[in-house]
Amino acid sequence: MTRETRSNVLSLEIPERSIPMTVPVYVRLRNALRASERQLERRDPETAREAETNAAVLRPILERAHVLPIGERAVVGSRVRVRYDDGDSARYELVAPTEVDAEAGRISFQSPIGAALLGVRAGDRVEVVTPAGARRLTVRSVYHA
Repeated sequence: MTRETRSNVLSLEIPERSIPMTVPVYVRLRNALRASERQLERRDPETAREAETNAAVLRPILERAHVLPIGERAVVGSRVRVRYDDGDSARYELVAPTEVDAEAGRISFQSPIGAALLGVRAGDRVEVVTPAGARRLTVRSVYHA
């Protein structure tokens, strides 16, 4: 994680409501938090700073986690296929901020698109407000890895 990315992650606000996620995602994030906490003991300052950043992001997410059985609605860990009204299509995987990889379609559940997709199911229509403007989309499918 670069300094800029770390700075951006720390400035994110965790939603006050519960965060729906599947058991595998909860376990993955809990393990990532434990790994970060172990790295805090390292003498390398850069590793310790990165671990501290990751732990600071993951703790409040796990505190608000609401573990759900895999169902038809999108939760953290879901993969969602959408079609925008302008004809563009996209596939997104909803992940924690520490797991974002835009090129792979892994978006934070806290991003404008990710937040709009939490709780949707196939067939739902959603308006997403992003810095580039508002866009409407239709959810084509929701599936879980």
